[in-house]
Amino acid sequence: MPKPSFRFCVPFNETLESEEGWHPGNERRTLFISSRFHFAAFRTLDEDPPTYFGESVDTIVLRKGVKIGTEIATKYTLQTTDTYKTIQNSLVENSMLQSLSSELAAQVGVPNVANSNTKLTAQLQTTLKNQFTKGFEISRTITTSAEVSYKQTFGFDAETEGREALICPTYRQIFFDLHLTHIDYLVVEYRKWPLSLRKKRKKHPALQTNRRPANLLKMNVPLVCLGAWLLNPSVAVKWKGERFKELEDPLEITAGPPKLFFTPIVEPPEKPSLYHLANTAFPTRWVKRKGPWTEEDLKQAELNESQNSAWWYEYGPGRQGDEDAA
Repeated sequence: MPKPSFRFCVPFNETLESEEGWHPGNERRTLFISSRFHFAAFRTLDEDPPTYFGESVDTIVLRKGVKIGTEIATKYTLQTTDTYKTIQNSLVENSMLQSLSSELAAQVGVPNVANSNTKLTAQLQTTLKNQFTKGFEISRTITTSAEVSYKQTFGFDAETEGREALICPTYRQIFFDLHLTHIDYLVVEYRKWPLSLRKKRKKHPALQTNRRPANLLKMNVPLVCLGAWLLNPSVAVKWKGERFKELEDPLEITAGPPKLFFTPIVEPPEKPSLYHLANTAFPTRWVKRKGPWTEEDLKQAELNESQNSAWWYEYGPGRQGDEDAA
């Protein structure tokens, strides 16, 4: 059973460590929602992929006097595709995932309404299978520097004098099947009870007594097959004028239907869970939240909201003793 070459989630965990990374569920900012899409990429590679030559990085002109056994060695720094970051970035900027996240937020954003995870999973699977491959594209290719080396001992004869040897990077194509394995979601609500003044944090769905997450959807949807060009660690030499397979754009990433039509078994996402991230992003009390306000501003807002409430007449300014004293 193939194992994933790499796994990641969108949005990134770092984004969800602050309130700004969560979707506000109302204007009063007492309700926040987040969902994460967990992906796994499985590398598929032909047993003997053909080698393609890139644009030459150097030229060696053989002159008279070069002796048999001459060694030529050097290193070159080239730009190559950072496949992992390019795929990540394209998913972050993918409009369909953004729309799907908003749709999910609308369905789970009412804490007191029971949503069936089975029904929710089926709806999302259908949407992804019908639309994702058609609408997915690489938004921007992210590159990185890679060093390749060249070292070869030549045995030249008289016929090689004056000929030009081209030093060329070589590439082979690799493929990654991208699968959506899981989606998890969480609603954070600040709520106060009838005889309370301060709003406190509450998470939905709550953790089960066995600590198993109730907010995890098992998706297992093959999405797309991405083809990228892998730069070999060493360059090769070709005589100028010699015919060979030349690669036009070694930074290109192609997208097509997945090659694996089933998702291999993938373990659920590891920590941090959304429950842990919510503890980092949201303090227990609403008035302790960080932002362009002070704690006193939020305390005053809560006091204003409590007018004519049960707390107001039991413990606040509207209680009977205060009215008699007035």
